[in-house]
Amino acid sequence: MNEQKQRKKKKKQKQQNKKTTMHNLNKSIIDKIDENDNQKLKEILTWSPFIRNDKPLTKIIYLKIIFGLIFLFPLRILILILNFLLFWFLVYFFKFLNFLLKKDLQIYFQKLAYILGRITLFFFGFISIKRKIYSNSTIGAMTYSTAPIIVTNHISYLDIFILMVEELPSFVAKYSVKNLPIINCFCNFLQVVYKDKTSNTSVTNIIINQINQKILKRRIVIFPEGTTTNGQFLISFKSGAFVGGFPIQPILLKYRFNDFNLSWETIPLPYHLLRFISSWRNELEIIYLPVYIPSKEEITNPKLYAENIRKIMAKELKISMTNHTYQDKLEYHSQIRSGNYNWKPSLFKYNHFLSDRISSYK
Repeated sequence: MNEQKQRKKKKKQKQQNKKTTMHNLNKSIIDKIDENDNQKLKEILTWSPFIRNDKPLTKIIYLKIIFGLIFLFPLRILILILNFLLFWFLVYFFKFLNFLLKKDLQIYFQKLAYILGRITLFFFGFISIKRKIYSNSTIGAMTYSTAPIIVTNHISYLDIFILMVEELPSFVAKYSVKNLPIINCFCNFLQVVYKDKTSNTSVTNIIINQINQKILKRRIVIFPEGTTTNGQFLISFKSGAFVGGFPIQPILLKYRFNDFNLSWETIPLPYHLLRFISSWRNELEIIYLPVYIPSKEEITNPKLYAENIRKIMAKELKISMTNHTYQDKLEYHSQIRSGNYNWKPSLFKYNHFLSDRISSYK
């Protein structure tokens, strides 16, 4: 009986080891790797949240790209320009109506903006968008009084447009954006909070003051990771979004892909745009977690507040947390520019190899 139990225990342990992937790693594992070990393994263990994981390019994928550029590219650019101009017109039209009627018509504008945005996403391959909405979650820019801050994982520049379609929220932007023609019109309408390096007041304090004084009339989106990843990890959260102790609405974005990963972490922008615009179909799931109301301890300890929300988000996304930061990403990019590494896909090729190797290190 004891031998049978031990066999079952060993079998269970073996299965558990097989399920273990690189996602459970942290930098301490690097120290266990011998100097003569595989260089690619070292790279992946060190920079895993920022490495591409696309499938290798095949003849079929090349054909898809070519046909996409011929048939999809012109149509998508045309739709994008038309919807952009229409949105710009609606901004001024509703501004005029608000002034004329002395009435806030934001809710009607948001509905029209959602339709326009959804049409754009449809033509860019997002045929259907799956939504998972938990009870006690809040949806829409006008629910700022319940949860004035949205935090979300950051995967791509597309996150901003998708959240604009979903929520029409405010964002944090560089101060230089304020002087851009047309764009500044949208930013002013969305009550964008500008990050001015010459100012003595931090963005965090500006946001807190605007929420407390009810100046901000819509929810504001903050990406606590401070940069994009490949979507397989949650790196360290900055505590800025949690300093005010406000209730927070976590929203999660999950891009599903067959040939091309929409994450924009290390891949050059021109190549990413080429692959994105030529993609025939893109899939997205948006998850609205319940509004998180902080405890007294979390209000006084923003780092604890941030870490607790990060754990909840990682659990729902079924991904691991790492201690990587934006500075690590900058270092990795510096290594790529120096020629030490290549940005081209690596994770997909090494997934099965890593699973076995990592188990042996643990």
